[in-house]
Amino acid sequence: MEIKVAQVVNHNQVKKDQAVQLEDGRIQNIRNLYPFETPEFPNMIPGFIDIHTHGRMGFSTMDIENYEKLSKSYLISGTTAFVASLLTAPIEEIEKI
Repeated sequence: MEIKVAQVVNHNQVKKDQAVQLEDGRIQNIRNLYPFETPEFPNMIPGFIDIHTHGRMGFSTMDIENYEKLSKSYLISGTTAFVASLLTAPIEEIEKI
């Protein structure tokens, strides 16, 4: 699969008019668009990482049964990874997680 993008943003630069080649959901190659190719999307940026969270959208990091729903709720806003921080709770509750 190839996605034609007007701007690709990585950790230290912005590249204009790029084709991003994906295989199995991973970037395999990025190449310059040819002059006759038109970008399909305006921007591509890496996923965000939330380095401290107790939950969101009604889902708590203390509720192991809803971790999949919690994880999917982050994807809506472009967050692809998070560090789950525990709440102050009795040790018995924390040990369940």
